[in-house]
Amino acid sequence: MAHNGNELYEVRNTEGRGMSAFAIRDIRAGERILTDKCHITNTDHRTFGEDWQDLMDNFFRLSKQAQDQVLELYAYEPPERINQVRNALPPNSLTPETLESYCHIFFTFQSNCFEVQPSIHNLDGSIHRDHKSGLFLKASRFNHSCDPNLTYNTTSIPGYYVLTAARGIKAGEELSITYIPLYGMRKERQYALRGWGFECTCPRCEGQDSEYDERLQEAILEHRRATGNESAKLPPSRRPQEGEEASIDMINRRIVLLEELQWLPELYFAYMDSGRFHLEEFGQLEEKDIDGATNALRTGLGLLFRAAEAAQQVWSDQNILVVEVQQEIEGVRGVLDSI
Repeated sequence: MAHNGNELYEVRNTEGRGMSAFAIRDIRAGERILTDKCHITNTDHRTFGEDWQDLMDNFFRLSKQAQDQVLELYAYEPPERINQVRNALPPNSLTPETLESYCHIFFTFQSNCFEVQPSIHNLDGSIHRDHKSGLFLKASRFNHSCDPNLTYNTTSIPGYYVLTAARGIKAGEELSITYIPLYGMRKERQYALRGWGFECTCPRCEGQDSEYDERLQEAILEHRRATGNESAKLPPSRRPQEGEEASIDMINRRIVLLEELQWLPELYFAYMDSGRFHLEEFGQLEEKDIDGATNALRTGLGLLFRAAEAAQQVWSDQNILVVEVQQEIEGVRGVLDSI
């Protein structure tokens, strides 16, 4: 069991899930959990061989202690992917023992890396700036959920991973992030998670209310008792039918309750969740229904504006959350202008 200097969470081994992080005290929405420095980067080059060599060069520049810490992390190494790596390298370029060792380094990085620099393309389609990924030792200890209670940023402060509580968290609660874009349909999320070798069973995927939703409902009932408004109906908590997905219903229900409570930090994250849901919807509709895609984009932009308004009432203009939502707004505006 490992405590961290800020005394917000501990990392311990859990049956069936490996090393996991748990809150050791109540944490407020918007509270910073971790700032972690990047240990290894890998640039996407034109060929797999260049990518491979870049990663190995950067790994072996680390101290022996840092190398050992990296290799303690989880690595998903399915045999078919090992064969793909072997076939992509020049024949007989590595001994079997070296290849096995290097594959473990490669798959450890692939299982734990985050985007640290998005690619930028020129108008003619050529690459202006390469895509770059990075590995962060402490950040790699947080498990996945499709309804995460943490949000992270790896691009606003170059070389650092900033982790923030996306809602109120109780002591003893597991801390989670998302490894993937939070697509609307469960089957799409499960497909995207194949690269980590597990199936997600979080409340969102199982169509259940989370502990957070239950706490939110209790807070609303207490608020209404205090204000003499007990007769007002709660928005329904819809259970999905077979093959359906209740994600946006869950998010919008949270927004309705949080607006009534006026919990601005948590409302900021709920607006962001809903906005990003619609931005993902835009990406899925863009090639087959441009009108539907444009409507999804405009809905997402409106929610980002509401998130920005909530953020500006809570945090300073220099806060990373305020900066992040402003950057997303500018990005969506640019897409809208190009349609």
